Amino acid sequence: MKNYLIILFCVLQGCNSAAQDSTLCDKYNLASADLILEFEMYGDTTKLDSALHYTELALSCCPHKNYANLIGRKLGILSLQHDYDAGIELISTLEDPFLWEIPYYNSVLLKRFYAMKSLYQGDTVTYKQYVHSILEEITPFIIEHQATLDTLCKNDLSTIFKNSLSFAQIQYYYYKSIVESSDTISKELDLLKQKGYEHRYIRFIEAVFEKDFLFYQIF
Repeated sequence: MKNYLIILFCVLQGCNSAAQDSTLCDKYNLASADLILEFEMYGDTTKLDSALHYTELALSCCPHKNYANLIGRKLGILSLQHDYDAGIELISTLEDPFLWEIPYYNSVLLKRFYAMKSLYQGDTVTYKQYVHSILEEITPFIIEHQATLDTLCKNDLSTIFKNSLSFAQIQYYYYKSIVESSDTISKELDLLKQKGYEHRYIRFIEAVFEKDFLFYQIF
C-alpha cells in the first residue's frame, strides 16, 4: 500500500529511480524517511522532530526534482505532530499549482489541513464542511475526465498509476467516503466494476478509506 502511494506521488512529480545528484541530499533524504519509519514502529515522537530536521536539510540541498516529494513528507510530519498551523503556513508558500496536472490541488491541500485542525480540536461540524468543500472542487474535474478514466482504469495497475487522473479519482472517493454512507460508496464502486475497472485498482481505493484523516498522505 505505501509503495503504491509513493509511486503515485512520483508519477505526479516526474520522479525517477536515478541516484540523487548530491551525497548530502541522499543522506538527509534517507535519514528523514528512516526516522518516520522508526516513529511508526515505536511511537517515539522525538523521531518526528529529527525527521523534520533532516527533511528541511534535504530541502536545502536536493535538486528540484525532489522538492515535491520532500514537501509532501514535511507536511506529513507536521500532520503527525498535529502542527496544522505550520502546515497551513507552508502550503501558502507553495507554487500554484503544486501538482501541475491537478489544478485544484493547492486549494484542496489547504482545506485538508484546516479540516484536520478542526477534527483534532473536536469540531466535527467544521471538519465535515471542509470535506464537502473539497469535494465541490474535485467533482467537476472528475466529471470532465470521466470518459478518460473509464478507459484508463480497465488497464493493469502500473498503467493506471502512471496517469495522474487515477490519483484524482482515488482522492475523490477518499473524501466522499468520509461524508457518504458505506452503502452509497459500495454501490458506486460496484458500478465501476461493472464498467470493467481493474479489480485491484478498486481494492486499492477501498484500502485508502482506512487511512487516518489526521495523517496527511498525499490525499
